[in-house]
Amino acid sequence: MNSNQLPEDPFGDESNDPLAQLGKLFEALNQQGTGGFDQLSNLDPTAQAREIARSIAQEGQPETNVDPVMRMEYEQLARVAQLQVENHTGLLINRGQPLVIEPLTRGAWAERSITALEPLLAKMTSALNQDLPENFTLDLPEEIAAQLPPELRQSLGQMFSSFAPMMTSITTGTMVGRLAQRSLGSYDLPIPRADDHLLLVAPNIEAFGNDWSLRSEDLRLWVCLHETLHHALFGIPHVRKAISDLLSRHAAGFQNDPETLQRSLEDSGIDLQGDPENPPDFSQILDPETILGAVQSPDQKALLPYLEAQVAAIIGYVDHLMDEIGSGLIANYPMITEALRRRRVETHEADRFVEKILGLNLTQDQVDRGASFVEGIIQWGSHNDLNRLWEEARFLPTPNEIDNPRLWLARISLPEDPAEN
Repeated sequence: MNSNQLPEDPFGDESNDPLAQLGKLFEALNQQGTGGFDQLSNLDPTAQAREIARSIAQEGQPETNVDPVMRMEYEQLARVAQLQVENHTGLLINRGQPLVIEPLTRGAWAERSITALEPLLAKMTSALNQDLPENFTLDLPEEIAAQLPPELRQSLGQMFSSFAPMMTSITTGTMVGRLAQRSLGSYDLPIPRADDHLLLVAPNIEAFGNDWSLRSEDLRLWVCLHETLHHALFGIPHVRKAISDLLSRHAAGFQNDPETLQRSLEDSGIDLQGDPENPPDFSQILDPETILGAVQSPDQKALLPYLEAQVAAIIGYVDHLMDEIGSGLIANYPMITEALRRRRVETHEADRFVEKILGLNLTQDQVDRGASFVEGIIQWGSHNDLNRLWEEARFLPTPNEIDNPRLWLARISLPEDPAEN
């Protein structure tokens, strides 16, 4: 294997377990010797993540380009979706220019999505690399440490020190690749994107339609409408800024604490004190929850309720508008909606991990919170009050207001405080 290349398909398709899939990558790198870890830590994290994402998305198989006829069909459906969303929300999408929707292969979607996540990835990597001790060594019992050459102790320490930053690109690439295997579009995860194009995963949409015996045109229109509604919301400057800032602060909040990671591994039963000539098998310790717990900071935990509040409001609003628009536009809308919303919350744990890494939590509880918030606004106020949700930055809901929409209605009825300007 060329030392400058990643394994063509280190993950295979043996398991849906992220531990097993990440372990396969490290096993392949270990076959290159300890230089595999050095090589990984020296690579550009975005390029590393992109290569991993593409490999996993394609599952080691060549992909056929999307049929030009299908592209033209999506263009027509995009115009319908744009017109409907603009008429119902009053938002001008893409400054009145036609909305561009691109149906892509899984591999192409994964590569483009890594690019969209690059700012968050860079912040995470920077945070995990800061304030590292230059010569960190593992805290081993004296009787064990005395038997180890100093070079080996330092080498193992350096491996742990670089492990969390490496996990950033590896985990991001792995999970984006997995998302490409199941996502339908850009906004399966509600993250603003710099690209004005909406990116759809054509093979996944077609496969889902076949599994549920859904008419292709109806399903494609549903997806276009769903993507366009998110695009309209994130096109509002203060909404985009609020979500982007929260995501960026969360990404920048990771902390690289090798000692905490070591304790987490020991608590999980990982033997760090075995044969000095046979270091721990890293394919056995890649438990995402352990890694996340070792690098998550108190600041992130304090931030999460605010990020989750905004995400819940977006989910609730989009679902409400989908029902309002789609029920009169799309044949078999209830059947398609039930299938897709069930799919949204029945995510595999490997895909759920990328949500946690980014500070998202798209569980059924979050969906229900958003739905109750929107229903409460309409019940205790009016549909016009719902439209005010995105009017100004100060109208964005707080965590307490998400669970009690009457608090939100009371606050937006108050005159603006000049001190806040």
